Amino acid sequence: MATVSILTEAHLRSMNATEGNTRTTLLFLAALSLVAAALLGYHPYAEDGGIYASALALQLNPSLFPAFRAFAVAHTGKSLFIPVVAEMVQQSHMPQEVLVTGLFLLSIAATVAAAHGIACVLFRERRQQVCSTLLFALAMGMPVGGTSLYLADPYLTSRSFSTPLILLGLTAILRKRYGAAAVCAVVSFAVHPLMTLWALLPAVFLLIWQRSAKRTRDFVLLALAVVSFMAAIQMVAPVDSAAVRAASLSRGYWFPSQWQWYEWIGLIAPMLMLLVIATGKSKMMSSTAQALAAAMAASLMTVTAGALLLIHTGDTAFLLARLQPLRLLHPVSIVFVLMLGGWLAAPAAGMLRRYGMYLFALGAIGGMLFMQREIYPHSAHWENPRGTSGNGYKEAALWLRQNTSADALIAVDAHYTTMRGEDAQMVRAIAQRSTIPDAAKDGGIASVVPELADTWWVGSQAQEGLAGVSDLQRIQRLRSFGASWILLPADAETTFLCPYRNTDAKVCRLP
Repeated sequence: MATVSILTEAHLRSMNATEGNTRTTLLFLAALSLVAAALLGYHPYAEDGGIYASALALQLNPSLFPAFRAFAVAHTGKSLFIPVVAEMVQQSHMPQEVLVTGLFLLSIAATVAAAHGIACVLFRERRQQVCSTLLFALAMGMPVGGTSLYLADPYLTSRSFSTPLILLGLTAILRKRYGAAAVCAVVSFAVHPLMTLWALLPAVFLLIWQRSAKRTRDFVLLALAVVSFMAAIQMVAPVDSAAVRAASLSRGYWFPSQWQWYEWIGLIAPMLMLLVIATGKSKMMSSTAQALAAAMAASLMTVTAGALLLIHTGDTAFLLARLQPLRLLHPVSIVFVLMLGGWLAAPAAGMLRRYGMYLFALGAIGGMLFMQREIYPHSAHWENPRGTSGNGYKEAALWLRQNTSADALIAVDAHYTTMRGEDAQMVRAIAQRSTIPDAAKDGGIASVVPELADTWWVGSQAQEGLAGVSDLQRIQRLRSFGASWILLPADAETTFLCPYRNTDAKVCRLP
């Protein structure tokens, strides 16, 4: 009986310790998620956030965007993300902006928690797990070279939830819970098919590492099969039209030959570190870390080889480029940051590496804040989606939402998203009014949905240099579209009646 009593008391102490550790972990992840969100910022209508916001607004109100409606839905049409979010808005009776903000915060917390899950599998030491997750959370706003993506977006998109699902799937494979991994893959594919497609490749390499007695041979065979498949796609692809080519070439990051030097660093640095770990030359990394590093390195080398061989600006068809195989750099970069944080905090690390962890953390904080201010210098770091944020173009677009009819058609300069003070804010999403396709964001939509390329080309060419031409030229270019309003920089010369203006932009009525 005494033995039973002692064992029971020991078990209770163990349970209490486990519960205490769980509470501590949850508090740590919650605090870290808030820090990550604070550093990342929030720009709900900027860049891809505007594309998703437009699609959600249309799903909730089908009377919106009567002109050029396809540009509001095409980019999100292959995902269940927008219909699910719209259903949540309708069932909760919450304003769209409030629910989207809540989901954004939830996605940050889910991504931090999923990253911590991988860190716990990769590293045995608590310090390594904490430092790995910490470094990732601080660096979530880091751009991923060659993809035009960030580790986490400062707005809500389907990537906001496909990312944690992909990380959870990899963690499940590392734990050999293959059923859970399959569920994560299916749900992630429903949320974001393209990101999930390329994330499946390291998952397959990881399975080979775990289950094959001839890893090297099977790795080579899989790599050859994938490159052959990429080559077959390129060979059978139909010749693209001039408009499709123009839309595709506007996405310079699709083509490695167009990369900047810093994008090559974003490819080479993770590959080198992963190869060092995969070959067992880093004695302070576990066998689990070696397995994941091998899978990630093999996947990245495979798609990089395929892209270098098969994707060129002079091609007559860009079907393979549209599939964006180098988006694999997104999960690879996340794993790279997690492994870097754990490596810096390894028990056998010297003082230099220990202090290096703090320097990396401080650098990440400063770098992320600086980068956010450089990318969005004329917007609040955390924007109020329902009010002004100091951005003149956003305020002008809000005026259009409040003072024009739902069937209004707005014209803007083709390159308005790069103008001073604009900060890549998407007028269509903010104004919730139809706009003639622009060169930048609508060019991105046309590049992945070729059926829209001709419409995009006509619209963007009509608006080329629109801010600097005469009123007569504006009327001549826009007459066939039936545009009723034009959004111009504040200093643009015009005799049109402009009922709204601020220091950055003005809204004028077209005759």
